[in-house]
Amino acid sequence: MRIELDADLVAMQNELPRIDRELDKAIQAILDGVPGAKLKDKIGALEARKIELTERLANTEEPPPLLHPNMAEIYQQRIASLYESLQAEETKTEAAERLRTLVSQITLQPADSE
Repeated sequence: MRIELDADLVAMQNELPRIDRELDKAIQAILDGVPGAKLKDKIGALEARKIELTERLANTEEPPPLLHPNMAEIYQQRIASLYESLQAEETKTEAAERLRTLVSQITLQPADSE
């Protein structure tokens, strides 16, 4: 579903410049002497579609990022590697420094005493 929604958004975003080009062609045709009555319906339909697309794009939320299917496994491997680095004396200091760059804040909360 996420991929389909993303494809729909891209299609709508790509359609807007095409509509603008068609409107420009219609205006140029009128300037070149083609009777405006022939192009009136086409211009009206293009403008209505442009308004519809603009409103839909403005009201559509950006979909969340698509995560790699193996993201959890990769994360688990990296955490295990970091843990091993923190345990080994020769890599402990470097691993601790790397960990400090990843963590911006640690908040301790007391356990509920019920």
